[in-house]
Amino acid sequence: MRVAIGIAKMRNKISIANNRKPFNGAPSDSEATELELNIMGVTAEIAVAKSLNKYWAPEFIDLLDYDIHPNIQVRATKYKTGNLIVNPKDNDHHKFYLVIVNGSEFNIVGWEYGGLCKKEEYYQNKGNGRPPTFFVPQEKLRTI
Repeated sequence: MRVAIGIAKMRNKISIANNRKPFNGAPSDSEATELELNIMGVTAEIAVAKSLNKYWAPEFIDLLDYDIHPNIQVRATKYKTGNLIVNPKDNDHHKFYLVIVNGSEFNIVGWEYGGLCKKEEYYQNKGNGRPPTFFVPQEKLRTI
């Protein structure tokens, strides 16, 4: 967990230095919140990599490419009923995994290809000041 927190702190500092905003409708109301999101994201990436028996290498610069080589993206939420969130610009050929994070517990809900997540029925504007994006319900995901 210490390694994950250290990596999350580095990602957070790089994001702040580059004036990056959180993706996928994530709140950006405070540095603490952004750090918490980074910690949740890093730990979820590690959990998915471990479950798939894949090597996980921390990424600091190009956060749009992939989380786990060669084509796996990980999305994390603290909400038990949270959706898999996929942006219109996300790679259609990547696999997107949804992880529910509760402290040090991780529930890998399922996954779907990016292109199949981009259905009109999933496209929503949550009215949070962020652009509309795709919110895929948990029951529509493939099981691991």
